[in-house]
Amino acid sequence: MTRLYATFDLELEIDKQGTLNNLRGKFIERLVVAEQKRDATIRSLFYIDAALAILVSGKSLKVPFFDIATSDLPAILEIVTATGAIAAVFVVIAFINWASYDTILNQFAIRDAQPTFIDPDFIQAAEKQTELTMKLLRKKFNIWGVDFHEPGRAFSTYAWITAILFNALCILFPILHFILTAMSLNQTYVHSDMGAVYIIYFGVVSLANFLAVWIFVGAYRDFTFFVDLTGDTPAVVPRPSEPPN
Repeated sequence: MTRLYATFDLELEIDKQGTLNNLRGKFIERLVVAEQKRDATIRSLFYIDAALAILVSGKSLKVPFFDIATSDLPAILEIVTATGAIAAVFVVIAFINWASYDTILNQFAIRDAQPTFIDPDFIQAAEKQTELTMKLLRKKFNIWGVDFHEPGRAFSTYAWITAILFNALCILFPILHFILTAMSLNQTYVHSDMGAVYIIYFGVVSLANFLAVWIFVGAYRDFTFFVDLTGDTPAVVPRPSEPPN
C-alpha cells in the first residue's frame, strides 16, 4: 500500500497537463463502487459465519418455504464452510481494492491542502463518504498538522480506550471466523471416513483461509523497494507524446 501511495504521488508530480486531476471524479465513482463491493462481501461473510455457528452448535433449523431441517441437508456443513473460506478471500480482495482507491483520493486531498496547510480530512469528507466518527474519537484530531484544541487527560484516556476496543473488535472478528472454521473441520474429520474428496475439501478450506491472511498481511507490510536512480528520475520521465532520448 505504501508503494501505491508513493507511486501515485510521483505520477501527480510528473502530470504537468493535469490528466489525473481531470479524472478525479472518475476515481470517486470507482471508490463508491469499491465501497459497495467491500460492504457486500463483508455482509456475506457475516451471514455465512452466522450460519456456520448454528451448524457447528449441533442445532437444526427449518429452512423457510421448503419445510426441511438443516440437519437433513446433505453436506450442508461442508458447503457452508467452503463457501465461507472462499468468501474470506473475496472480502480481503474487496477491502484492499477499496483501500487502494481511497489511498489515491487521499493523495489528491493532501496535495490540495499543502498550499494552505488545512486538514486534508475535510477535503476528503466533501468528496467521499468518510467515517468522521473515527476522527472525532481519536486523540489527535488533525494528524497532518497542528491541532487547534489540545485534548485534556480525560479525553486522551477515552480516545486511548476507544482505539483499543475498536482494534480488538477488528481482530476478534476474523479470529471468530477461523475458530468456527476449525470447529467445522474437526466435526467433518470426526464424522466422516476421510476419503479423497474430504482431503481435497480440507485442502481447499485451509488454503483459502491462509490465502486471505497472506494477502492482507502482505498488502500492509512495509517491504523494502529499491529506487533506480541510474536512469530517468520520475521528474524527467518523457511524456507519451515525447520520444525518449
